[in-house]
Amino acid sequence: MVYFPEPTYTITYLFRRLLIPIDGSEQSLKALGLAVDFALRYGSKITALYVAYEEQNELYIEDIKRKILEISQRSGVDVECKIRYFNPTKSSVVKEIVRESIDGPYDAVIIGSKGIGGLGKEIVMGEAAIHAVIFIPKTVVIVR
Repeated sequence: MVYFPEPTYTITYLFRRLLIPIDGSEQSLKALGLAVDFALRYGSKITALYVAYEEQNELYIEDIKRKILEISQRSGVDVECKIRYFNPTKSSVVKEIVRESIDGPYDAVIIGSKGIGGLGKEIVMGEAAIHAVIFIPKTVVIVR
């Protein structure tokens, strides 16, 4: 087998700033792990996004922040943690992820295939991942 060096300048350009929607699920944490790998290899900047209801339990939000901080410290990569609050009568988690990806300076979004919603094994992709692919006008990587 012949080894071809990867064009790191291209990859570095495509993945400079990464948005990682996090809900605490195994898939979202895997997505964060992939982003950390990009950061270690290509110098990517990572923003972990948690979308919370306006009146959500702060203890759960702190638990999500703790998980993100643990991954950041363990890997030695800085991860910015961003909380985006919304009113469920006017918006949804999916809409807020799409809005953040468009409003922010991100080059790509890395998202878990299924969230914490508890979909069965026969469902291979959740609502947020499907909507990310359809509505986010940037590179979207789905992690299973």
